[in-house]
Amino acid sequence: MHVVRSSMRTAALLALMMAPSLAAADVTIVKGGPPGAGKGLAAGALAEAGKAMAVCWRAPVKGAVRVAVQVDADGAVTASAISKGAAAQCAAGILAVWTVPGGAWKGEVEIGAAAATPDLAATIQQQLLAASAPIKACQARAPGKAGSAAIKMKIASDGTIGDVAVTSKLGDELDKCVSRAVAAIKLAPTGASGAVNYQLAIAFSGKDTGAPPPSGGDDRPPPPDGSVSGALSASQVQAAVGPLRDRIAKCAGKVAGQRALVRFTVRADGTVKNIVLKEPSGASKLDGCIKDTLGAAAFAKAGDETKVSLPLAW
Repeated sequence: MHVVRSSMRTAALLALMMAPSLAAADVTIVKGGPPGAGKGLAAGALAEAGKAMAVCWRAPVKGAVRVAVQVDADGAVTASAISKGAAAQCAAGILAVWTVPGGAWKGEVEIGAAAATPDLAATIQQQLLAASAPIKACQARAPGKAGSAAIKMKIASDGTIGDVAVTSKLGDELDKCVSRAVAAIKLAPTGASGAVNYQLAIAFSGKDTGAPPPSGGDDRPPPPDGSVSGALSASQVQAAVGPLRDRIAKCAGKVAGQRALVRFTVRADGTVKNIVLKEPSGASKLDGCIKDTLGAAAFAKAGDETKVSLPLAW
């Protein structure tokens, strides 16, 4: 029986979770489980994990698979693939980076095959895999250390990635590097009505890939989360900001690992004023493009002004 823990997973694991409706594996507790009211919380979390497991059934699988789980009081999971085969190992790997509320318990879950039709989860996974070289290059920040990093993120409908949180036992330098590399990835528009939450685990072998890690001010703290204050709602601002990010990304060209923080005010008529780069990118041409793009932007009209703090990353 192969045990998968949150601190050590197979090198092939790159599992992700998506909140909107997707083809999902059917995850059922068949042995053990939390007591009382905790059962509903655990079942809900396992159902969400089942959405991520759709990728585990790309190849035909006969029947359901079983995975042994041990859930700590804080929801952290240790998972063991009982059934043989890649699907069981994949499902165990996804559970090992999940959080299952409801209290501590030990038991088994049975996972039924997911629909084999392509879905958005598989499309996003392919894009992340194709763009993962800068993430793997962060191995240089933790020479000789092997293990995996759990990465949570929020993907906007335009494909930009934000709210990246990285947890590993490989050191803060690697975690920060991975966070910058993930935030710099630009995916294709998701087609979802709003932002979706993902989490993935990516393994590091301890061997340097030879590629330079993402540059761009490693010693600077990441910019704070964006904020919106005033007459416009956050969703109204986001609707206007999406195309602006695309235009600014074209100015950035091949620049990678850079970031900037810009603050500005949207007038009641939707025009922009008081554009200030609180944290410049360091490239004068790019910084100029940011100001020019925002200066020509048109936001929704409102009854009063709106102050915006906008983090950007490439």
